[in-house]
Amino acid sequence: MSSGFFGYCPNAFVKAAQLVKHKSIHSSKRYVCKNRNCWLYGNDLYVKRQRFTEQRRPTGRLPILPTRGSWKAVTSQSTEDGVCSVLIIGSGVTGSTAAFQLAECGVDVLVAEKNEQVGGNIISRKEGGFIWEEGPNTFQPTPDILAMTEKLGLVDKLVLADSKLPRYVFYNDKLHKIPSSPLEACNLSLLSTGGKLRALLGAIGFAPMNLGRKEETVREFVTRHLGQEVYERLVDPFISGVYAGDPSKLSMKAAFKRVQALEEKGVTQSLIEGAIIRMFESKNKKTGKKETKVSLKVPRGSLGSFRDGLQMYPTTVQSKLSDKVKTGWKLVRLEKSGTGNSHQSCGDYFAVFEIPNGNTKVIRTKAVIFTSPAYITASLLRPFIPIASDLLEQIYYPCVISVSLAYPSSSFRFPLSGFGHLIPRSTKIRTLGTIWSSSLFPYRVPKGYELLSSYIGGAQDVDIASISEDQVVKQVDSDIRKILLNQDAAFPKVLGVHRWKKAIPQYELGHLSRVETIQNQISETLPGVLLGGNYISGISFGDCVSFGIQLADRASHYIKESSQLLSVT
Repeated sequence: MSSGFFGYCPNAFVKAAQLVKHKSIHSSKRYVCKNRNCWLYGNDLYVKRQRFTEQRRPTGRLPILPTRGSWKAVTSQSTEDGVCSVLIIGSGVTGSTAAFQLAECGVDVLVAEKNEQVGGNIISRKEGGFIWEEGPNTFQPTPDILAMTEKLGLVDKLVLADSKLPRYVFYNDKLHKIPSSPLEACNLSLLSTGGKLRALLGAIGFAPMNLGRKEETVREFVTRHLGQEVYERLVDPFISGVYAGDPSKLSMKAAFKRVQALEEKGVTQSLIEGAIIRMFESKNKKTGKKETKVSLKVPRGSLGSFRDGLQMYPTTVQSKLSDKVKTGWKLVRLEKSGTGNSHQSCGDYFAVFEIPNGNTKVIRTKAVIFTSPAYITASLLRPFIPIASDLLEQIYYPCVISVSLAYPSSSFRFPLSGFGHLIPRSTKIRTLGTIWSSSLFPYRVPKGYELLSSYIGGAQDVDIASISEDQVVKQVDSDIRKILLNQDAAFPKVLGVHRWKKAIPQYELGHLSRVETIQNQISETLPGVLLGGNYISGISFGDCVSFGIQLADRASHYIKESSQLLSVT
């Protein structure tokens, strides 16, 4: 091994006149001392902080310190928690899952959350005997969710709604039950006889071909296969309720990959396996993936949550990881050590945070997982990948407002028993849909009350962003009165109104190719940086849990690979 830079090793208890020889490994531009407590990139010497404290400084001349911008803080201002193997930006479902998995594998992980509470868009509230959600409301209990529930010790906190509760669409001043089987689809009151015949012809294979195999919107795919009525009365309200999206812009391939496969393996065969509506409900179920084995069993079609709301999931991870989860930490800048794009020359990143006391904090890490929204990630990575950052900023997030209202049970025309209702945009009713929360989980309301969780806004109602909170409440209350309430019903208790200015990423045409370009640029320029936002994973709770597990595996593999390279002498 050739010898390289000569200087002082801060962990060597030697006199000022004595020198410690640094031996090179991996490249001519990187040198590491024999006991690996300091290393050189170019002309900058970096020091392991835990080895370089006031009590253990060598006497005499001090070692060379970094001189590039904030890197100076790496040795001069950091504390003991200033180094980690994997840094996770964001403590939502994906970030919390990845962090717990990494910690279980013995990886030194740190989670940084800019808000004062963990959870990201998961916000659960509890007050006056009511429990409600201001973001996502429930989840389908996938094997990965159930496995994580067991690992986190949340099995006794898991609550399940009755899997037989019906879902409804409000059309022509009437609630219509959404079919859950092909037989029910034949008796669907929502469609005319002509609409049913058109859908049947498409279901048995009599549909125009997609000439040229162009990327289709959801609207184009559905109308080509099942006709205009199915699109307007079933699919449009579903897209509005799940994505808050515009079906004429959403990519079928990106948003509903499994349903897109209908055309490739035969619609008839798929329809026999389950009704097309059920396929849409299971839109993000992965295929070709080995299914996670769990001992916890739940009825098929159930909807789940936790006793005190979905936020119990990230808060439990926080309690398990303790001081490895930092709240109130806002990432303001990411810097990269060295040059080039290989593991050998790009081993470390320096993340600069604003922390609650007004100071800054610098964390050195081998890998970074960004679970932040696309537009936030874009601003942080722009210095490295400007083209990919432009693509990230192109991902559209419409404004959605969640409104939680409580009414006396006597206010309703009939006893509530169901999941909730969706509303086609053609009805001109502004609310996208309403979840009958107290029907799903009766314990979440005081006796004599019903709780409704409504959503308004989305990609087809951009003007909602400028409407006041009082106007929003009045609009939602007015819409509910048209569908569920007696006209003399009292004004509701307003439990919560949350305005998500940028709510759900829209998987519009070209989304998959954009994401592929972004991922390629990151892997070439920023090894060890992984993207984990729901603009990649899928938007459901289950998607985020599964993707968090995958990210943990990828990050763990990267750390092991990097360590093996650095161990070469």
